[in-house]
Amino acid sequence: MMNPLAWFDLHISHPVHIFAVMSLVILVAPIILSKLRLPGTVGLILAGVILGPNGLNILAKDASVVLFGTVGILYIMFLSGLEVDFLDFRRSSKKSLVFGLFTFSIPQIAGTVLAFYLLDFELRPAILLGSMYASHTLLAYPIASRLGITRDESVLVTIGGTLVTNTISLSILAVITSSVHGTLDLMFWFVLLASFTLFSLVMFVLLPRLARWFFCNVESEGTSQFMFILALVFVSSAIAHMLGIEPVIGAFLAGLSISQMVPAGSTLQNRINFMGNSIFIPYFLIYVGMLVDLRVLFSGPEALIVALHMTVVATATKWLAAFGAQKCFGYTSAQRGVIFGLSNAQAANTLAAIMVGYQLGLLNENVLNGTIIMIFVTCITSALAVEKAGIRLALSGIGAAPVEGPPDSQRLLVPVANVKSMVGLLDIAFAIKDPKISDPVYALAVVTDAADAAARVAETDSLLREVRRHASGGATAVKLISRMDVSASGGILRVIREMNISCVVLGWGSEHTPGEYFFGGLQSHLLDQSTPMMFVSGISTPLNTIKRMTLVLPPHAEFEHGLRECLQALHTLRRNLKVPFVFQGLDPTLEAVRQLQVAAGLPNEVTAVPYVTWESMSKVVMREMKPHDLTVFLSAREGCLAWNSDIEPFAKRIRRLANDANLVLLYAPAKQTMVWHDPRIC
Repeated sequence: MMNPLAWFDLHISHPVHIFAVMSLVILVAPIILSKLRLPGTVGLILAGVILGPNGLNILAKDASVVLFGTVGILYIMFLSGLEVDFLDFRRSSKKSLVFGLFTFSIPQIAGTVLAFYLLDFELRPAILLGSMYASHTLLAYPIASRLGITRDESVLVTIGGTLVTNTISLSILAVITSSVHGTLDLMFWFVLLASFTLFSLVMFVLLPRLARWFFCNVESEGTSQFMFILALVFVSSAIAHMLGIEPVIGAFLAGLSISQMVPAGSTLQNRINFMGNSIFIPYFLIYVGMLVDLRVLFSGPEALIVALHMTVVATATKWLAAFGAQKCFGYTSAQRGVIFGLSNAQAANTLAAIMVGYQLGLLNENVLNGTIIMIFVTCITSALAVEKAGIRLALSGIGAAPVEGPPDSQRLLVPVANVKSMVGLLDIAFAIKDPKISDPVYALAVVTDAADAAARVAETDSLLREVRRHASGGATAVKLISRMDVSASGGILRVIREMNISCVVLGWGSEHTPGEYFFGGLQSHLLDQSTPMMFVSGISTPLNTIKRMTLVLPPHAEFEHGLRECLQALHTLRRNLKVPFVFQGLDPTLEAVRQLQVAAGLPNEVTAVPYVTWESMSKVVMREMKPHDLTVFLSAREGCLAWNSDIEPFAKRIRRLANDANLVLLYAPAKQTMVWHDPRIC
């Protein structure tokens, strides 16, 4: 059919012009749609429809658009795996499997039966059409991420179910293709099983080890880490394709396998999200719109009937699968809406199946055109459903982190003295900061007032520029402060009082000088003359290589005034690192801390490792400590009930014996300064 707008020729072909138009669309379309209270995703798809070859023909579906569109869907799947907390994902694996079977079997069976009887298809085309309905694309996942509901169980279950249904659907496509070519024999099944086994070993055994080695041995700044992640995504997708597995599955598993090594809120994750949300994913959405040809609706009644049939069946069966999950798992209507929205969009896998079926002669042109209309309608429906239900879910608090009563402010201070330690200390501050609190992280450089003060001021300015450069890539705001004082501790204490600091993140200092043994060092001065929580970091490996967190609780830790604040900070750290959490302590202390967590609304999904007596603590800690563990020793100001004279020397002894150990001394906040060491004020 001739395009009625063909005479209105505004077609552009120059690469610079194409990129300029795409950039303007990515900028303007979401803004316009937001005024209409519609998701920006819808605007980008509609822009693709209007500007594409089947609309005004301004943009051609050339190789660059196809390339960026393909990269976009791989990036969406990678982000959906990357943002998953593997522990939560593993806990919801059974529900994911059940939902995966729901969202596969209902569309597959209904689609096959209806195509066989209503559309008069033969068996193989009917089965292929059913598998197209069963697969789906997480096109609306960026909306769920923006709303902050990606850690809700319903989203995790949908992501896991996506992996299940897409794997089965694409396996059916491979089986049907082999049956048409006459190669469906025992060797086919052997190769298919071997491919999945080999790919699983690569993704879950080789890839995490390679990534951990890279992060431990390669610079933490610059573009190297980000380029490593990009290479990981697309090499994994390429390996999957070579083994006969759909590339989107490779991208998803790549994200899932390294999710623990990209902490939430880190500079690296911010760079990954920025590149995807600003370039790759918008290109994919515009590309989807370019595929749509609305003229199909006017090409004849048969094409219209097929398109309507396919759209209704795909949407209705996915809603039934979401409804079944709601009833089985006791979800709310908002969670059901999110599941339906995430699992309704038909795009990447559907396109792959329809093109293969069309080329094999199993599906006719009416089905091909009907698929394009189905993709358009389901993508719009998906975005609207997730936007509407996701807002209700976020407002209900179900999708939020289960921590009640967060402080009104969280002011973290990071004293920095050199570039080498600055990156690690800032990363810890970013990882323990509550994302719901808007206070910045304060980076402080203190210049001691001496004869060479002018030279030190210049060095401090250079150091603060490095702090700004590192912080600019992250999602957390950083405020730079410089002070001149007679001593480093005096400058830090002054800022603590001026800025009402609630937590100080310090580096693990070197051995005491003889003078410090008599008069006290920086750490002891800060503990004695200030009240905030204090993280003394002795972390020797990059934070994103941590595999497990352990908290060592001294006797009477449950009576410490600031224990709740310490637990909140540690749970935020664990959630951002996506690692298991282990508590070690005496049985009465462990039980009291468990009850405190329940009362405070903190997650209680921790492993408790008791020791019988405090004297046996060192043996338990040394026995349980593993490579890439982060061991946190809870301590208190001297004179408090939870203070124990053995903790700090024991931690320092471990530090001397194992240079690669990751240790933190965590001092709980006090009610008043501890100059007189009066235990009644703790």
